[in-house]
Amino acid sequence: MHRLYFIFIAILLSGNLRAQQVILSGVVRDASSGETLIGAVVSVQNGELATSTNTYGFYSLTVPGGRHSVVLSYVGHQTLVQDMDVTGSQRVNFEVK
Repeated sequence: MHRLYFIFIAILLSGNLRAQQVILSGVVRDASSGETLIGAVVSVQNGELATSTNTYGFYSLTVPGGRHSVVLSYVGHQTLVQDMDVTGSQRVNFEVK
């Protein structure tokens, strides 16, 4: 009986740990032309988590919930840093100059 109780608690705790991960996604565009940018790099400030946009300018990055500085960089454009609270999966579109 105690073993069953322990397994039940372990399953509940592992679900809570996974629930803290959220998905940040969106599209990156050029601010002046509106064109989507292929290969733009979207990362979290510490650089441990990063991804690049696909052929449609779309990115998706799984991050722990909380406050993050999201960095967007693309060759020939200004690097954009945006601080945000990520409390749940959300879509954030960027326009870079």
